[in-house]
Amino acid sequence: MKSDWDAWNARSLATEPIVRLILDGTVVRVRLDRKATSISLLVVIGVREDGQKVLLAIKSMGGETTEAWRTVLDDLIGRGLYRPEFLIVDGAPGLEKAIAAVWDGVPVQRCTVHKHRNLLAHAPERLHDEITADYTDMIYAATPEQIESRRKAFIRKWRLKHRAVADSLEEAGDRLFSFTRLPFCCAICYSGRARVTAWQRAGPEDVSPAAQPSPSLLIGGTRAPLTRTTRLPSADELFVGMFSVARDIDLPITQFLDVIGIGRATLVALLRRLSSL
Repeated sequence: MKSDWDAWNARSLATEPIVRLILDGTVVRVRLDRKATSISLLVVIGVREDGQKVLLAIKSMGGETTEAWRTVLDDLIGRGLYRPEFLIVDGAPGLEKAIAAVWDGVPVQRCTVHKHRNLLAHAPERLHDEITADYTDMIYAATPEQIESRRKAFIRKWRLKHRAVADSLEEAGDRLFSFTRLPFCCAICYSGRARVTAWQRAGPEDVSPAAQPSPSLLIGGTRAPLTRTTRLPSADELFVGMFSVARDIDLPITQFLDVIGIGRATLVALLRRLSSL
């Protein structure tokens, strides 16, 4: 099993049509030597031209330092990964510095989900619903011009009402809105996710055109193309799909989990979090 895990980590990425990357660091609870402990994982998910997500790397590097992220990125490049067209990040300074050293000039998008969490963390719970409504209204606006207008309105309002929220939004700068420079950025509406769910359950031919999903959906805090023939995975299917991407090896999920020493429940929770980005 260890050899299978090593082969998966070393597999070539030269034939993968990856155009975007989602890079995130997360902490998971694991059991080592019969003791529960926390480990930091660096996760890289690729997005293919058709919008499909592919797990490229999951590494325990002891933290999210520039050196740790640089090691992960250098490994991906060494395995044949082409220069991506777009990067989605959580804003960690170590990651930003590593990207600048390896892929300077590639557009970077701050994850809108992470920023939403940041905004809520800077405000009392009684303001959360209002912040969420204003933030959603801004991010899902129909055009880049409307997004910019609502961005300014958000900052004006919250600078007066609760300044820490406005400061948190401004901290991300223009990188929170990099997706507006992409050609497909405004093809999704507020109810996009609900439409996708209804379309999945009923089938494309059974749902009126107004209820069918738009040609794109949020992926990794930004928007990526989705053809109407693409089947969207459930949480469990995502779990299996993301960890069965080696293709050249047949490693059962239970064995895979044993190899890396992480329980299924922990990884399911991790992947559900990643799938919401």
